[in-house]
Amino acid sequence: MTTRFDYRSVVVRALFCSFFVFAAYNPSGYSYAHWVVAAPLDQWEAKAPAGILLAGILIFLWQTTYSTLHHSGRIYVAIACVSLAIGLGSVGIIDFWRWETWVNVVLWTMVAILTIGVSIAHVHHRVAGVTHTEEVAH
Repeated sequence: MTTRFDYRSVVVRALFCSFFVFAAYNPSGYSYAHWVVAAPLDQWEAKAPAGILLAGILIFLWQTTYSTLHHSGRIYVAIACVSLAIGLGSVGIIDFWRWETWVNVVLWTMVAILTIGVSIAHVHHRVAGVTHTEEVAH
C-alpha cells in the first residue's frame, strides 16, 4: 500500500469512477442500460448480477462522496464542470447542438463529483485517520 497521495492517486480514482459511471450508461450504445434494453428476456442470469454489482459499486461511491463532499461541495463541482463545458462550447471544442454532448456533460460532471469525493475521503483517512462509514441507528 502506498503512503503518498499525489496526482496519480487522483487519476486512478478518476479512471475507476469514470469506468463505472460510463458502464452504467453512455450515449455510444455500449453500456449496461443498452444491454438490458436490447433483449429484455435474454441472458437475465448474467444481467441481474451484473446490474446488482454495478449498482452496489455506484452506491458505495455515492455514499462515500455524500459523506465527504457535502451538498454545497457537490454544487460547486457541478458549477465548475458546467462552466468548463460552456467555455469549451464557446471556443468550438464541443457542440451543444447534439444531445450526446449534453449527456456527456452530465456524465463527466458525475465523474468529477465522485472522483473529488473519493479523493477527499482518502485524504481524510490518510491525514486524520477518519474512516467514512454509514451511521446505523439502533
